[in-house]
Amino acid sequence: MTENEREESERRRHLGFEIHLINNLLDARRSEQMQTGDGEIPPTKMQTWIIRFLVHHPGGEIYQRDIESALHTSRATVSSTLKAMEKAGYIVRSSVEDDARLKKVTCTQKAVEAEKAAWRRIFENEAIMRRGMSDEDYETLLRLLEVVRVNLESERGRTAQEGAGSRIPDPAGKESDPT
Repeated sequence: MTENEREESERRRHLGFEIHLINNLLDARRSEQMQTGDGEIPPTKMQTWIIRFLVHHPGGEIYQRDIESALHTSRATVSSTLKAMEKAGYIVRSSVEDDARLKKVTCTQKAVEAEKAAWRRIFENEAIMRRGMSDEDYETLLRLLEVVRVNLESERGRTAQEGAGSRIPDPAGKESDPT
């Protein structure tokens, strides 16, 4: 093995690099899955996470700051994403009687349908990723990835409790994490 091959091999063994590769592969797969052919532009990944958060908090009063906190995302990112979602018809923002500065965020039926389609894609991708993995391997992987996430959150001044509080239940009754 040459020096360059050895260095490349060592770089590939880093956890961050593996996560980066997996993320890129999932993004490419998602792009392929999103080709609808009907001219409709499906929600982005961030929009899908926001839709999921809203769908799983029905009837509750959800505001932009709730989304920022749950998704560990900046005010500017959430604000611009909500603006695009409103324009696309995925959400409605309405003023609150007590405080004109607050806008309640509610998802539309279009968002609910988009969320159902997103779950179909997620389950398809999960089945592909789990090939060759025992249930025990899968649970171990999830546990270890949670350790990584909590470690990274703690470096950003977040506690493990804040991370655990942002879990969103999926239709199968399990929990997913928007991060």
